[in-house]
Amino acid sequence: SDFEAKGYSEAKKAILNQSYEVKDLTLFDKDKVPEDASMIVISGPKKELFETELKLLEVYLEGGGKLFIMLDPDEGQGLVPFIAKYGLKVGDDIIIDKVSRLFGGDFLIPVIMEYGNHAITKDFNLLTFFPIARSVKAMAESSDKVLPQNIAMTSAESWAETDKERLQRGEAAFDEGQDVKGPLSLAAVTTIGLAGAKGKTGQDAHGHTQESSSSEGQKRGRLVVFGDSDFASNNYLKLSGNKDLFLNVISWLAEEENLISIRPKQAESTPLLLSAAQGRVIFWFPVIIMPGAVLLVGALVTTRSRWRS
Repeated sequence: SDFEAKGYSEAKKAILNQSYEVKDLTLFDKDKVPEDASMIVISGPKKELFETELKLLEVYLEGGGKLFIMLDPDEGQGLVPFIAKYGLKVGDDIIIDKVSRLFGGDFLIPVIMEYGNHAITKDFNLLTFFPIARSVKAMAESSDKVLPQNIAMTSAESWAETDKERLQRGEAAFDEGQDVKGPLSLAAVTTIGLAGAKGKTGQDAHGHTQESSSSEGQKRGRLVVFGDSDFASNNYLKLSGNKDLFLNVISWLAEEENLISIRPKQAESTPLLLSAAQGRVIFWFPVIIMPGAVLLVGALVTTRSRWRS
């Protein structure tokens, strides 16, 4: 419900427009996830979850529940081993991407142009932007329990920076043997509970595996993990394909693949969010400097004309 730049009111509005209901959920005082929870979204957690909460999420997920986790660098570290149990590795790093400069961003905003072969990203050809992100990759091949896949890859000009102190000093550079060279996976998914599935397919962990139809009555859990939560914030949701990708994840988790698409853009007002320094520039240049320059030129022309006369 936060309407500020870092809030998710626009994401909530987009979900409501898809005819879903959005509720806050606290788990520490419950003995199970509510029956009416079609999916749970954990977005940029600032505090660690209790062990009892993690256990409830585990039971929920392995019982056919759907979970979407957006995990920023250096935050939610307690979720990292939880996610690893399902074949996904969350990196202790920050992605640097030189290609970002071509689109007016900085090195800390990876631009995604390549997507995995998955229902979420099928025929998806829009750029997406992820401010200050960490790597998330499928680290295991498909098995009779999990089917992990990478769905969003950075450019070959990117790398996963592991020396964060050096990065804070503005001295980040690729170190062979220490940092990981791109392309890097920034988002990955896994399907859980595949044992006994009819016609289950599996190839590798590089985004080229598709789950087939499940056996009758079988419940499969679905987990999606992104290495950034800001891409879905009010500040970035409407940027290029961010909103479409976010809603595609929601539709896949809700098992409504027919709603996955690149949606037509609607004409709507988009707030321009400026820093204090940018606001001063916007004020001084058109309000003070430009009119002042016009007046000055006019005064010089008038003075020169009178002098000639």
